Amino acid sequence: MRIGIDLSPTVYLRGGMGRYAQELTVALQRVAPEHTYVGFYNRYARGAVPPSPLDQLEHITVPWHNKPWRVRVMLSHYLRWPQDHLVPTVDVFHVTDHLLPYLRHTSTVVTLHDLTYLLTDTHTTLNTLFLKVCMPRFLAQAKAVIVPSTATKHDLLLNYAVRASKVHVIPEGVNARFFDRSPEAIARVCQKHHLPDTFVLTVGTIEPRKNLSRLLDAIIQLRKRGVGVPLVVAGKAGWRSEAVESM
Repeated sequence: MRIGIDLSPTVYLRGGMGRYAQELTVALQRVAPEHTYVGFYNRYARGAVPPSPLDQLEHITVPWHNKPWRVRVMLSHYLRWPQDHLVPTVDVFHVTDHLLPYLRHTSTVVTLHDLTYLLTDTHTTLNTLFLKVCMPRFLAQAKAVIVPSTATKHDLLLNYAVRASKVHVIPEGVNARFFDRSPEAIARVCQKHHLPDTFVLTVGTIEPRKNLSRLLDAIIQLRKRGVGVPLVVAGKAGWRSEAVESM
């Protein structure tokens, strides 16, 4: 079987989604080598697939920036213009970035990471509008939907008319390199990043939907009570990160 996987979030370093797409593809190659994997991404600027093993895959690209690509996908769904010609050689296409082309003759799998665009106000206006308009069609087209938790499955079934039988809870894994918790490994990391002996760690892109302002408020309240817990934030600056950085 030829399995296409959208590596766009990996190519353009989109935080957790990019890591998910990369690690999923590498793991599938390892545990199911009998299949052929094809990387897909919308190509613009200087985007490129990260080094081995992903750069060894066969790749399919489309020559559009994010916004034109999203508009093409949306119009294809609403006007019923099939886009199977964009991935003519794959049997299954797996979406990792909440963007599913209109494929009538190709089986599709969608990973829905969360419904924050629907349940919170922490996304950009255009992104929220796009997902609210298009996600019902993406979910209807998908043969299977993967969610990382029972909480997300509950949100999905509560807000969309999707058969429960096609929604599969598959927790997102952890790379094996993080399992080395020996004192020596911990000491090396702390020394490398100049970390104190104890601290609170948060990992993720610095943007509103990560709710870092609430975490910072909690740290401030603890310090007012005499509990000086250092906070370590690991993640690149995202949209509207200035508000957090100024706190």
